[in-house]
Parts: sequence; structure tokens; C-alpha cells
Amino acid sequence: MKINVSLMLFAVLVLLMSASCKKEDPASAPDVATDSASMVQQYSAVLFGAVMDENGSAVTARGFCYSADPDPDLDDEVELSGFGPGAFSSEITGLQPGNTYYYRAFATNGIGTSFGEILNLATEQISDPGPSLVLKGGQGYVSSDVTIAPGDVIRIGIICHASPVTSAKLTRFKLSITNNNLTTVPVDINPDSGTYIWDQTLTFTSAGSNTIKFEITDVNGMTGSITLVIIVEAETEVARYNNIELGSTNDPYGSFFSTSEGIVYTISQTYAAPANQAKIDFLFFKGITNANTIASPDDADANTIVELKLSQWTHKNQTRFNPTNITAAQFDAIGDNYEFPAFNMGQQTTKMNNLTEGQVLLFKTHNNKLGLVKVIDLYNRGDRAKVSVIVQK
Repeated sequence: MKINVSLMLFAVLVLLMSASCKKEDPASAPDVATDSASMVQQYSAVLFGAVMDENGSAVTARGFCYSADPDPDLDDEVELSGFGPGAFSSEITGLQPGNTYYYRAFATNGIGTSFGEILNLATEQISDPGPSLVLKGGQGYVSSDVTIAPGDVIRIGIICHASPVTSAKLTRFKLSITNNNLTTVPVDINPDSGTYIWDQTLTFTSAGSNTIKFEITDVNGMTGSITLVIIVEAETEVARYNNIELGSTNDPYGSFFSTSEGIVYTISQTYAAPANQAKIDFLFFKGITNANTIASPDDADANTIVELKLSQWTHKNQTRFNPTNITAAQFDAIGDNYEFPAFNMGQQTTKMNNLTEGQVLLFKTHNNKLGLVKVIDLYNRGDRAKVSVIVQK
């Protein structure tokens, strides 16, 4: 079979001419996508987008436009984010809390600018803390819970501020005092301002606990409050017994003391006499381990001393003791009335041992009367002690 060479050459020529005449696809604006924002806070957010295809012309600018208007464009806020294809992101700042913003990605090449889908984000709200109160401090002012005596005058200052978020006017200031479950409202006024200062003196004449509540309210109904507890403790009349001689197991001096009578009792006057046992609040002994000791009748170590015959007692009052920082001079200065230190139940003991001269200890009797014992002399020569006692009547 003969091949027509001329015909084949003609066909190849036609194909080559056809290929040389075919045009390339024209370039166009880039394809852009908008992605969801992240790290949305009160004043900022991070936006994401991507140039999906440059479409034949290099992308020279890309970024985001955003606005509170639902249709943002390049006349609104613009944040640039580099050039070229691929994903990109930008942080936008200067936003306002609690607002909705609309945004979309854009990209520009030699042909034009394209935009991605419009999305939106909502910045975080700032919660309204409401108005606030601050207690004045410094010399002459009470700014924390305090204990006073009847008739004492105290000064309290309160500074009230409007909410830093809304600046809403303050419309009501109220002071209430609760004592023995009874509440009174001595102050209830309407300041109608952004700041209000109350500064007054108060006098409490009756013993007891007083809870003072200061409350401020703004025009939006938001409130702030602060409280103080003022405890009024009245001094109580006291009985004083000076230079009491006590013996350890030495009957002539007696080992047992009644604070209600101011009388020293001996062993023979107590071990077989329940009526006298009921009067005894503490006793004195000297031991190898505890040395000079003042103890309650129910103290375990005291009950091991056979000579005291406490094992034969049928009534043992439960007196408890606390250490103090009171000096002998301070003890001596106490008059007919005295406000005793608070008794610390967490530190209570049934005895105070290893006594030293000049030491002052606090005690609480079984019927809740407070008293102080000052050690005057411990006599180096034997089992004796001289003390003075002050006790609530």
C-alpha cells in the first residue's frame, strides 16, 4: 500500500498552524475566602482569610475590611495582611465591648480586587460592677471591725463612686445598724451625683455587737455595700484579793482557792466536804515535772497527787486557763472596773505550770467568770506561793 507523503505533510502542517493560533485563558481578579474569627475579646479579634487562586495575576495586596455596618468595603476600616496566595490573618484592635462587627477578606492583583463572604463577630461584654464604696483610712478613722467601750466616739468615712462602666448617677445612700436582731436606718438620703462622701462620728452607749451596713444604689438599680462590726464591751466590776498564801500539800497554808469568796481552803476542809469542793476554782501544787503550778480541780496531773485527796472529791469545778501578756504593773493598775481580755478557747488548759514571779495568767471559771492571777512570790525554800487575784463579781 502506498503512503501519500504529500497528504501526511499537509495534515501535520494544519495541526501545527491550529495549535499556534490557540489563545491562553485571560487573567482575572483573585478568588478570596473569608474564615471565622478567633480570640474575640472586648477590644480586639483575629480575622482569617485565604487567597484561593491568583487567577493569572500576582496578588499584590490582601487583608480585611470591617465595620459596624453590615456591608463593609474598602472605604471602612482596613487591615492589610501581606501579598500572594494562601492563608492569611490579622489582628484588629480598637473595637468596643458588646458590639457586633462585620468583616470580609479581600485581595488585589493586576486585574482588580475581589472580596470574600461577609461574616460577623460580637465582642465580649464588660459586666457592670455597679457603684462602689471605700472606707476612709488613716488617723482618727475606723476602717475595720473594732471593739470599743460604751460611750466611745468613733469616726467613719465612706467614699462612694459611680460604676466605672456606666458612670450612672448615685441615687440613694443608706446606713443601717443591726443590734440584737433589731435593725434601724439612721441615714437614708438621695445624693443624685457621680460621687458621694459621708463622714460622721458615731457613739455607741449599749454593750453588744453592732453590724453597720453602708449601701449605695445608682439610677440603674445597681448596688454596692460594705459592712463594719462594732463590738461594745462594758467594763465589769471586779473583786480583788491581794497577797493570798497558798501551800502545795501543806495544810497550814491551804492549797485550794474560792474566787467567789476569796477564801483559801485546806485539804481537810475539802476532801470530805462536797459543799466546799463546789466553791473551789483552782489549787496550787509543786511537782517534779510541773514545778510551781496553778491548776483546775479536774486537772489530770493534780489528781495524781495523793496528798491532795482529789480522788475523794465528788464535785470538781472545771476552771480553764490562758497565758497573757499582761505585766505585773498593769495588773496592779486595775481599778474597780475592768475589761478582761477575750478568753481563747483554742488555747485553754487545765493548768499553768512552771510559774514565774511576776507572771499574770487569765482564768475562766465553770460559771464563765473571768479573772486574773498575778504570781507575787514562789518562795525558794518550799512548796508555797503568794498570789493576788482579780475576778469578775
